[in-house]
Amino acid sequence: MVETKKCRVGLQHMKKYVMILAVFLLVGCGNASEEAYNNAIQKGLDVLGSENYAKAEAYFEMALDEKPDDQKAKAYLDQTRAYNEAQESFDNKDFETAKAKAESVINVKNGSEGLVTKAEEILNTIETISTDFHKGYKEATQLSDSGKLDSCKQGIIYRKF
Repeated sequence: MVETKKCRVGLQHMKKYVMILAVFLLVGCGNASEEAYNNAIQKGLDVLGSENYAKAEAYFEMALDEKPDDQKAKAYLDQTRAYNEAQESFDNKDFETAKAKAESVINVKNGSEGLVTKAEEILNTIETISTDFHKGYKEATQLSDSGKLDSCKQGIIYRKF
């Protein structure tokens, strides 16, 4: 009977030690996960600064792997993807899509101010191109209407859009 009581007491102590060990392991794993998340976010922001958007996306995805419901990582990822699409569309002279994507970069809450600035640059450039185009079209129409077709052709040929 004494040995049984010693076994129970020993078992209770063993359970306490196991529980304490489990708590330390969980806290340690939580810190590692938090560290991995913070590291991924910071690296993502760093490569955004060097305009390596594909790498930034990968880092923000890693941050979401650590914290799947994190709004900040989601905002950075969504914003980076939208900016990539805006820039690609702009480069392909698909200004309508570029404008829509740049606007979506700006509308992301709690995202990167640097990407907002870059998206605003795209929008300003599209506005300048549109203004120049409409000005050139108006001039060409006026020349055409006045019978100066050769001047009209020259004006259209030498404009860059």
